[in-house]
Amino acid sequence: MPYDKVLRLRKSGKDRAIPLVNYTGPKQMKPPAMLTHKMRTGIAYADASARQVSLKRAQEADTLWLNSLSEGTETIEWNGFNNQLSRTQGILKPATTYMFGPLIDAPPSHPDTILTTLTYMQ
Repeated sequence: MPYDKVLRLRKSGKDRAIPLVNYTGPKQMKPPAMLTHKMRTGIAYADASARQVSLKRAQEADTLWLNSLSEGTETIEWNGFNNQLSRTQGILKPATTYMFGPLIDAPPSHPDTILTTLTYMQ
């Protein structure tokens, strides 16, 4: 039974799976300005509120689980309890989908490689 060959990608030419996009920007980039400790004003109100809600939900879940341990009923581990609680409350998030990026036969830190990857993933 003959095996098919895996073709190699060439650095240039028609055989290239993803055409390499050439970067034409400046060689040296100025980094973004950093805020000094005097310029920082703390976290935003929305972030503080979200943290407070998240902390309250976590404390309620901890209390429910600890109460289920002391009741002597069939106790389940924390991960199973948390999953069951999320399903009954309807806050279970869908599974995450992962996607592999392109395999580019070029140095990973080269600007052309970075630009090619970013344009491919758009």
